[in-house]
Amino acid sequence: MFITDVVSVLPWNIIDTRWMILRFLKVRRFKQYQTFIVNYISDTCSDFINPEILTKLLDTLTMTILLMLFSHFLACIWMLIGYDGLYNENHGWLRIQLDKGHTQNELTSIYVSSFYWIITSFSSIGYGDVIGTTN
Repeated sequence: MFITDVVSVLPWNIIDTRWMILRFLKVRRFKQYQTFIVNYISDTCSDFINPEILTKLLDTLTMTILLMLFSHFLACIWMLIGYDGLYNENHGWLRIQLDKGHTQNELTSIYVSSFYWIITSFSSIGYGDVIGTTN
């Protein structure tokens, strides 16, 4: 495990860009963190909460964290699609956002719009004023 941690933190974009995929070994640590958090909460709260209810709470917490991580990943992909449409063809959902007054340097605003779109797409709540458009 130590070796994969060392390999994952090396600056592969400087060393050799062909091996940048090795940086994704960091994802393995999420499982370790999840196990640690579940065990810690389980050990800490087992005296106060019914074990059956505690198990359900921990399962809900785990599912929520995984949903947020997956939504973050898809929001980043949606941003990439928006930037690709903006730079290559000058249209798409990001062009519409920029026409509404957002600036291209507002990365946080663009990420929040992407994350909002992903969450509303998954939950079928509705889009409101953020609409995904591409050619």
